[in-house]
Amino acid sequence: MWRGNWEFNGPLGVLGIMITSHVLIYYFYVCIELFQGTIIYPGHPMLKGEKMQKVFFSFLVEHACPTMQTFCIFLGFLLLEYFLALVLPGLYVKGLPLPSENGYRLTYKCNAVTAWYCLLIIVGLLHYYGVYPITELRRNYGHFLTAATIVADIIAVWVYIAGCKRPIRMTGNFIYDFFMGSGLNFRLPGNIDVKLFAECRNSWVLLMMLTLSCAAEQYNELGYLTGNMVFMIGAHLLYVNAVEKGEECVISTWDIYYEKFGWMLAYWNTCGVPFLYCMQSMYIQTVLKNKEHPRWVLVLMACILLLAYYLWDAINSQKNHFRMHRSGVPMEIIRNNAFPQVPWCYIENPRTLKSATGELLVDGFYRYGRKLHYTVDLVMAFLWGSACGFESFIPFFYFFFFLGHLIDRERRDDHRCRAKYGKMWDEYVKLVPYKFIPYIY
Repeated sequence: MWRGNWEFNGPLGVLGIMITSHVLIYYFYVCIELFQGTIIYPGHPMLKGEKMQKVFFSFLVEHACPTMQTFCIFLGFLLLEYFLALVLPGLYVKGLPLPSENGYRLTYKCNAVTAWYCLLIIVGLLHYYGVYPITELRRNYGHFLTAATIVADIIAVWVYIAGCKRPIRMTGNFIYDFFMGSGLNFRLPGNIDVKLFAECRNSWVLLMMLTLSCAAEQYNELGYLTGNMVFMIGAHLLYVNAVEKGEECVISTWDIYYEKFGWMLAYWNTCGVPFLYCMQSMYIQTVLKNKEHPRWVLVLMACILLLAYYLWDAINSQKNHFRMHRSGVPMEIIRNNAFPQVPWCYIENPRTLKSATGELLVDGFYRYGRKLHYTVDLVMAFLWGSACGFESFIPFFYFFFFLGHLIDRERRDDHRCRAKYGKMWDEYVKLVPYKFIPYIY
């Protein structure tokens, strides 16, 4: 049942998000391709007297109209991921009890990390033998963006219609319900969970492919990779690999357990995340070209990145392993040794707060802050932008977008936990008073 609380400022807010999301990536794409990453507005000197809408429209008609080839390749990529999810071995993990299913626990097949390595090999072979060079992704970025946009919107319509057969927490407002979703758990043939598939595979794997495509194109142009591009490859590789190796941990998260699968998750996991988050790689290849940071700057950035990654992986692992153990997941799954396993990712017999309403972790890194994983995630996001220098806002959009998203997520989490845990949440806040930065905030 819907509890009467609008999120994202209600129907008008979500309508604005949907419209802006469709426009923004195209806008940034044109700004990078034609204007060296400059934020363009009507009357900008770089337009040289031409109307902004005419310049943008002409470019997009030529470089971003959908083509049958890009549609087929994009759909083929999704089907390949689905095929690998079906046939490759994996872990079978029980999810949390679902209130909408009278406490029933769905089973999830987790083999994203194996599929991830297989995809890297397949894409590498296709590129090496000239069957489909990975540079084609970068050269046809606009066409693939449009294909992904259309496919994402079709998926959103499909899951909305399918969910209406058995709606969950509907408000009665079509725009809002379409955005948030009408159903919770959709399954493809073979018992593949659509939401888990979208969150762990579509978005992040495609992001890595786009970054590798930008790197390959830079290598074709310069004959080598700049330090900035190598940094971006490493940053995205660490992040994407962590998502894939931790698929079984995602099952216990709020996104899978409670968040409905509507336009928001369908669009951003199919199109938004990969095509927006690769802007740094595109900027380095297109705008910076052979410019790069001094070696000492890159080394310093790499050291900060590795530290932030370690903290992000370890903090998230402590939290997710605690949740998995609490929900009865076997220890051989919790201690799954997918590469890399960072130190202190699991706490034996952790200190917790308990009551009739639940149990909260107050040990490990969570002794020092309630949202430390958000903090180090933001540090990595800032480093992604910093790899492009500071002459354009576009590479840092992800950082500011992510900052707003995490602030909103923290607010939603706090509201939800206060409602769920009551007085125990107040006790928890006193015990762990800091949110993002220990002893500061």
